[in-house]
Amino acid sequence: MTGLNTFCLAIIGAGPTCTYVVERLAATIGATYQAIKLELHIFETTGYFGAGSVHSPVQPETSILNRIAGQIAFAADETNIEAYYLLPKNLRPTLHEWCVEKYAESKEEQFNLTQEDWPKRYIHGLALMDMFSKYLSLLQMVPGVTVYLHQKKVKDIEERDGRFFLITDDSNLGPIPADHVLFLTGHSSNHPQPGSLEAELKNFSDKQTKVQYVPYAYPLEINIRSEMTGSDKIVGCVGLGLTAIDVILYLTEGRGGRFTTDLSTNSLIYIPSGREPKRIIGISRSGIFTTARPYNAKESNPAKLEHKGIFLTEKTIDLLRQVVGVPVELDKIGIRQQLDFERHLLPVILLEMMYLYYKTLFGQDFSEIFVKAVSHRFSTFISRKLVVHEDLVQGVDYLCTSARAVADIALAAVDSFLQGVSLALLEKRYPALNINNLIRTYFGVVLGLNFLAEAEPYWNQSEQVRAIAKQWISPWQHPLDPYAHVFDWERMITPINRDSYEGAEEYNLEVIRYMEYDHLQAAQGNLRNPTKAACDGIWRDLRTVIAYAIDFGGLTANSHRIFLEKYLPYHNRLANGACLAAMEKMLALIKAEILDISTGPRPKLSVDVKQSCFQITGSETGANYLVDTLIDAKLHKTYLHRDTSLLYTNLLKRGFIRIWCNRSADGSVYEPGGIEVTRNFQAVSPEGFVNTRMTFLGSPTEGVMFFQIGAARPQQNHHVLNDVIHWVKGIQEQLREHGACTLAR
Repeated sequence: MTGLNTFCLAIIGAGPTCTYVVERLAATIGATYQAIKLELHIFETTGYFGAGSVHSPVQPETSILNRIAGQIAFAADETNIEAYYLLPKNLRPTLHEWCVEKYAESKEEQFNLTQEDWPKRYIHGLALMDMFSKYLSLLQMVPGVTVYLHQKKVKDIEERDGRFFLITDDSNLGPIPADHVLFLTGHSSNHPQPGSLEAELKNFSDKQTKVQYVPYAYPLEINIRSEMTGSDKIVGCVGLGLTAIDVILYLTEGRGGRFTTDLSTNSLIYIPSGREPKRIIGISRSGIFTTARPYNAKESNPAKLEHKGIFLTEKTIDLLRQVVGVPVELDKIGIRQQLDFERHLLPVILLEMMYLYYKTLFGQDFSEIFVKAVSHRFSTFISRKLVVHEDLVQGVDYLCTSARAVADIALAAVDSFLQGVSLALLEKRYPALNINNLIRTYFGVVLGLNFLAEAEPYWNQSEQVRAIAKQWISPWQHPLDPYAHVFDWERMITPINRDSYEGAEEYNLEVIRYMEYDHLQAAQGNLRNPTKAACDGIWRDLRTVIAYAIDFGGLTANSHRIFLEKYLPYHNRLANGACLAAMEKMLALIKAEILDISTGPRPKLSVDVKQSCFQITGSETGANYLVDTLIDAKLHKTYLHRDTSLLYTNLLKRGFIRIWCNRSADGSVYEPGGIEVTRNFQAVSPEGFVNTRMTFLGSPTEGVMFFQIGAARPQQNHHVLNDVIHWVKGIQEQLREHGACTLAR
């Protein structure tokens, strides 16, 4: 039996974050204490300790990470300034460095990756489990530390005599005591909302033998039954994001289909095995897949090359709160000056996107002119309350008018050159512009560096340069016309115009054209392609700034709802998509008529009782399909009051946690679905009591915080690692209060 002076720590869920936690404990505990009495219990139902279910090493080989190998870490590093104690460099590899070592040992091709390769998900799982094991061994070497690994499901927690007691699904295992519980439970899986379409689909499936509804795709190898997705079945795939791509590849390449390259077109083609479904019908609200993640040219020097905000900064957010924020008092948060995402933040986001877009298109010199041109209006926007703050369109127009005007000057200069005006005359006409650099940069982006090399000997002969340019074919299908390169937010979020198609066949052709073009843009990279640079640089590189504006009631309740329902899907589609290799496979499957997304935007989903099947109808394209098996291929949002886990049901019933509710001064309320936690991730009870002995990291906190799921990145002072570091500091304090340790001399 555990002694009262022994500190008992329980961790529920042993996925990637648990690996980071064990690493921090191993690095910190031994270096800090002379003596310790620590008992650690780690629970993971899959048995894949360090990887968990979603990142398991046994998942299908067809699933690919949406992060390159060089951008995945397992441990804190020098950029995590509060880490204090770091493990030796050989114990802090990136995923790429881990693969290099494994390849040297085994010569197995699966580990033969470069820094910029997109690894298979199961490779990440193997690495996580290996690093977890190494960190655990280090932790167990500390005298006084005892670790127990439980392949059990925790279904309930009781509290008595000042301690928690964890109840598992194993009746032979008695309640396990804990002085602190860390919840790392990962993605949610939800019961359908009563009366919802999902509930109707599930009820229909439960009463039928000919159809199947899969409410949650993962794990694919368990939840997607082969007998219901065979060659005689039509399968519906709800969602066209990362999960859907996993599902589709599992049902095609995972069934023995092959992708090969057509040398005449240099494009992928799909060769069916005959074991994939008859057809896969992909549907989503947007009607299109996520955009392809661009080639990551920032990996060579992320600290230098990742975008730092010019306009979209934490300082800007703070100033806007002072000027236009609406005060409201939120329990455990205090007075919050709430902003409106669309009226206050989106104009700044679009201005930042325009800046990076045109900087990429026209060069560094032009970007400095851009900043000067917009500085007055920007300073006014963030320092004075204006009428334009009350309307999205007015706000964007006010803040971006000067940006559009200075961009128009640059576009006109390039157009004049193409129309026959010499460089010398353009330099006189536009004295503020570095015309030579601007046009060079433009041609380098639109036509490529090979064009610049060929044109270099004739650069002072404008007619010769123009002649070469007009004959040159852009490798990325960029039009030469500069006015085709005007920054267009609406085109980014709605790339297929409603007027461009009438029926399903025309829509399908438009999708193919759009995806082919998008893939070329991705190949150009996140530093050379203006659209990819703008999306990657703002919606990824500055995601922490966006979170700074949103977290802990930073938006009004109604605006928070609009952001999550409308703009978060844009974020996911523009900057959080799959790698180019995966998206090229999606395109090949569409061309092979195995995958069909011709239902287009806003499709209708229903049940056909007479024919005992599901029905999918394109509201705009007229496409109509009868479906045997329907798979919800979306990650479920965090709605812990509907979570399938018995644990969260019981935590709510016992009053350990409460669902967070955003409130605004006008009386509006919004419940995103996650639990309420403090800034230290400690649970808040229905009565407002802060339980310092219960900590939640990751998915359960989605709502009160934004984008809490993510793999650790090296040399980036990554927020996931910093969250773990702060938690370890809290545990150290609790160890001292408990009397379970003495400090090292």
